[in-house]
This record gives sequence, structure tokens and C-alpha cells, in this order.
Amino acid sequence: MNTIKFCLKCGNGIGPEEKFCGACGASVAEMEQELNTANATAGAANAQTNQASFQQGNNIPAQNQFQQNNIPNQGNPVAGGYVPNMNAQAAVKKPNPIIEKIKAKPALVAIPAAALVAVIILIIVLTTTLKYQKINAEDIFTVTFEGLDGYGTVNVKLDYEKIDALELSKADTVYEESVMKLALYSTTANGDYRITAEADKKENLKNGDKVTITVTYNEDYLKKQNIKLKNTEFDVEVSELAKGEEIDFFKGLEVTFEGTDGYGYPEVNTSGAYDFVYFDYDYDNDLSNGDKFTVTASCYENIKKAGDAYWFKKGDKYYICSGEKATKDYTVEGLKELEAIDAFENITLETKNATPFLSITGVNKDKASDIVKNYISFTVDTEKLYDIGDKVTVTATANYGFDKQGYKLKSETKEFTIGDDFPSYVTSSNASESVNALNEKISLAIDKFKTNNADKKYLGNITLEANIKKFESVTLAKSYLGFTKEKEPAINFWGNLDVSAVNRLNQIYKVTVKDTDDNTETFYILVTVDNILKNSEGYSYSDDISITAYESESDTETEIHKDSTMTYSTISDKAETTKKDDSSTAETSAATTTKKSETTTSKKAETTTKKADSSSKDATETTTMVP
Repeated sequence: MNTIKFCLKCGNGIGPEEKFCGACGASVAEMEQELNTANATAGAANAQTNQASFQQGNNIPAQNQFQQNNIPNQGNPVAGGYVPNMNAQAAVKKPNPIIEKIKAKPALVAIPAAALVAVIILIIVLTTTLKYQKINAEDIFTVTFEGLDGYGTVNVKLDYEKIDALELSKADTVYEESVMKLALYSTTANGDYRITAEADKKENLKNGDKVTITVTYNEDYLKKQNIKLKNTEFDVEVSELAKGEEIDFFKGLEVTFEGTDGYGYPEVNTSGAYDFVYFDYDYDNDLSNGDKFTVTASCYENIKKAGDAYWFKKGDKYYICSGEKATKDYTVEGLKELEAIDAFENITLETKNATPFLSITGVNKDKASDIVKNYISFTVDTEKLYDIGDKVTVTATANYGFDKQGYKLKSETKEFTIGDDFPSYVTSSNASESVNALNEKISLAIDKFKTNNADKKYLGNITLEANIKKFESVTLAKSYLGFTKEKEPAINFWGNLDVSAVNRLNQIYKVTVKDTDDNTETFYILVTVDNILKNSEGYSYSDDISITAYESESDTETEIHKDSTMTYSTISDKAETTKKDDSSTAETSAATTTKKSETTTSKKAETTTKKADSSSKDATETTTMVP
């Protein structure tokens, strides 16, 4: 039985213990059976040939022998190897021509033994040398070039068809020829070809270049198959690379920018660009001059790599490009510069209360420009209290559309200084000035008190001896200004200071009246004005001016100073002379001189008048003394 040493399917070496080919998986048992069948057929043919040779003479080859030696190759190449047609009749092995010559000339047998040994050695050497089938390496490879002139690439491929077309004169049988061809394109267990080739230059080739192909192979393996490769390094000239047009994907693309600086947007015009290129970009509408705007270009065609470049074919033309896609940065320019606007021009601070407890409630834009009115919002700290000299920071914010109108803020913040033009609470330093300014309103309040209490005996809880017939005089005795002890009052929900009053003017007046019994009676009234402040329009106060009657000056003093939330300062305690009141129809009284506080026998009482009304004066003329 013949032992399989090489796979009949792929040519891979097979060990003595292996039952299947490690490369293609063919069954060793089946191949041995096929080989035995082929050898049996060949043996029968040889027996007939020998018989014919005996009958016709040793120098006449049998006709069948030539027929067997010329059996055509019926195998077919397959992936990974070559499968011979084992059904073909195996050829009879050719006789050694040298041995045949010796047989034909028996005289050579008479050569001395030493010389015969030399002849035999020569025969063995010649036989060994001549048994190898020499194959030109260039005849089993196909070298092709792809790409475009200047950017070509080389492809070296072991060619099955060329191998199948080889005439292997050293093969005595179809089987030997098949084994030889299998050895040329056989693969290893890993699927790699045993014979490979590589070019010294692989890319960026141009027509006319010379490329050297070097073949790498296992010489010992091929010798086992009676094969020797020659010309394993050969040159090939680059040719037939097509000419290509180098293109820029962005040729003909127009990119401009519209709008205003900081809010610009792109205008991309592709009408002049290549029809096989499409563009992608982010549409931004907040671009500024100097920004980078990136456009990505891609090709619709099937792009192939060729050396350092890429190429594709459209119609009958070839194009060379830098890649499958490309990007390009455009510098944003030409956007309209924004006009800087001073948002703080002609605005005023809206306030409540007064210094040193001034609170800012907002910003008044009534006198500002229309663009500021429509597009600018202002914020300010509304929880802080300010005094004269304090700094107030106002922040301006541009609303949507401001920049689209072509404007920008010159600055976003501005500091305002609280000056003496802001409302301020009256203190002891300017109390006299404020009292003089309020004198008329205080007088009206006193006149209203007299009118409301004319012909009355009961003034709140004060009870006189008889009904009042006439007010003889109302004279200022003392003035006090109280100021809150709170260093920084809180602000309540309505924006008001969380104190009963910041300042308070208390004036004590001595009142002399004539009753219906013609008795002269004396009592005191306390005139109170809260939260007096000075502003651009003058002096003002909160609520009404209140008037309360007391029996004595000391009772009035006690009432003033029992308020522990304030610190009081005296404005004036001088006594003045009033003019006589001759407006009464009952009698004409003489001029009187006011004195210090007197105590009456009437019970202590208190009454409060509402806001003075100048239209309700009585006929009594009173001189109210103020500092």
C-alpha cells in the first residue's frame, strides 16, 4: 500500500499518523485508495508495454507509453489548492535515457571497475541534477497596477491559470504533474501561500516606473516536488495608469455671512460647486467676526485609495482628491458692527422711604430712548438700605432682539451715588428748616382743631368748666424731634420700613380759651407729625397731623418721652407773645401775654383731630410760634 506524504487535494504535507489533511481536511484513507487504484491501472499498462517491448526489441518503445505520457491535464484549480483528476489513466514512467544507452551498447560493460564506478557516480549526479523541473518565477505571477498616474498601486498575485498552463517536462505521469502544480500554489495550515511575492515600491506609482518583484518561497519544499524556481527577482514597468484631474471639493462653493456681529448667520451657495459633492455644516445664528465656520464636503461617488491620494471615476473622467471627505474653515467676516448704546442715560432710580433708610424699588425709564425702553431690563438690589454717599449698582440686560436691531451695550453695569437730591428723613440738624416749611400745614391743623371744638366742653377726656366761647390764643411752648433708634430697620412686604415712625415732630402748644361763663381756661395740645422727609419737591410727611389735648404741659412731656423707640432732641422751648383774638362776636378781649404752662382744675383728657382743612378755620386769629 502506498503511503500518502502530500495531500492530493492541496499539496500540504501529511504526517504518518494523520488521517486527514490539516489544511483542507481531505481524508487520507480515500486519497490512498485513489492512489492505489491509479497505480494498479498504471501497473497493468506497464506489463503490456514490457511484453510488447520484449517482442519488438528493447529499443522500441511501446505505443501505449507515448499515449500515456501525453494525457492532458484535466484537473481544476480550487481555493487553497489544486485537485487532480484521479480518474485519468496514470502514465508509464519513462526509462532513464543514460541507462538505456548503456543497455544498447554491451561493450561498455567491459569497462574496468574503477572507471565504471566513476561512470555510475556521473550518472547519479546527472540524474539528480536533471530531475528538477525549472520554472521561471515570473511565469506563475500576475502583476497589475491600479489607480491613476502618479498615484498608482501594484498588486502581485499568484496566478492559478498560469500555473495550470505550465508544461512540466520533468513530470513522468499526470499524477506527478498534478503534485508539482499543487506544490506551486499550495497553502499552509494557516491558509497562507507557500510562494509569495512583494514589490519594492507599492504606491504613488506613475507610468514608466520600474518595480522590482521579489519572490519568497521554501526551496526545500519545492525540491521535494522536483521543482526549482529561477528568476525569483524580476522587474516590471508601470503602465496603463489613467490620467486624473486633481480637484478641490470646495471649488465653486461660496460662503458669506449676514447679520450683525455676535448674531451673524452663514449663507452657503452650492450652485457653482461639483454636482458629485455635498456639503454639511452647523447652521449658527450667533456668529461674530473672527469666528471659525466649518464646512464638511463629502463625495457621492465610490472613492478608492491610491497611494497618498484617493480617486474615483465619474463618467469617462478620473478625479483625484485628498480623501473621502474634507473639511474647510471659513473666517467669519463682514458682519455689521453693533452700535454701542449707553443704557443708563436718562434713567433714574425709583425709591421708597428716604436716607439713611432709602430703598431702591426699581429703575425709571420714562426719559430713556425707545431702544432702551423696548429692549433693556434693569436690576438693582431692592433689599439694601442706602444713605447719602452710598453706591448703588444697576445692571442692564439686553432682551431678545436688541442685537438684531444693530445695537450692543456700552456697559452692563453702572454705579450711582446716593446724593442729597434723594429723599432724606429730617434730623435734628435740619429740623428747624423743616418745621418752618410745615408751619402752614400745622397752622391749618390747629385751626381745624379749634373749629371742631368750638362751643364744646368736652375735648376728649378733658372737661372744661363750661363750653368754649372763644379761643383766646394758641402759643407754641416747646418743639421736639424724635428719631428712631433702629440703625437699619427691616423692609416689610409692602416695601415700607418696619418701624412705627422713623422720625416724629412733637410740638407742645398752650391754649387759652374763654368759656360761656366768661372764665378763662388753659390747657395744652400736642401736635404730632410722623416721617417728615425732604425731597426734590420740598417736605412731606406720612398720614395726618394729629392733635391731642392734655391738662398740663408736664402731662404732655410725659406722653412724648414715654416712647422708648426714639431719641428726642429739643428744637425750641421759647415762649412768644400772640396777638389778641378779636374775631369773637361775644366780646373784645385785650391783648394777652402767654405765660408758662398753667395747671387747670379740669380733668385730664385727650382728643385727636384729623387732617387740617384750611376751609374750616374759625374766626380766631392765632399766632403760632415756631423756631
